[in-house]
Amino acid sequence: MPPLSRQPVRRRARRAEIEKRLLEATVELLGRGESLAELRIEDIAELAGISRSGFYVYFEDKRELLLRLIEETAAPLVERVEEAAGGVPSGPDAAAKSIYDGFALARANAPVLLAATQAAAYDEVIAGRIGQLTNHFIDAVAARIAGQQRDGAILPGEPRALATVLVTMVTTSWMRQLAGATNLDDRQLLDA
Repeated sequence: MPPLSRQPVRRRARRAEIEKRLLEATVELLGRGESLAELRIEDIAELAGISRSGFYVYFEDKRELLLRLIEETAAPLVERVEEAAGGVPSGPDAAAKSIYDGFALARANAPVLLAATQAAAYDEVIAGRIGQLTNHFIDAVAARIAGQQRDGAILPGEPRALATVLVTMVTTSWMRQLAGATNLDDRQLLDA
């Protein structure tokens, strides 16, 4: 039986389109160097082509907006980490390739990652979500390490402890690089 109205489909498409504009406007403003704390809802809404009050139809506040940006930014990183846990890529350069690929995704999403890191310092909900994602990465890397240990291809040690050090070391280095705090070019950092 055909639907009586196509209105809900059109409404969902319009909602998705406006949410996308709001997300893009936020990334653009963050990319200009504004911190999330400095961003005004009015500026985000204006750049997205809607009213300030219209913003609240789509997002409760900047936190909800940032959480959505974190999810969208993290999705390809999570996918890469899960592939790595499953053994892709493989071979002697697998870890380096995974780190290079992950950094390329981080570099492409630097404004969101930097805003998320800054917001996590004062917002426990953002900090909690970043912590969950980090733990997901640690679990995946620990699984890869455990598999490599079974094959005799990596030094012994408790896999989760090794993964915690590796993930923390790499992500902290990435964030310092994205923030411009290292005085290194990307290649120097990644090669190290």
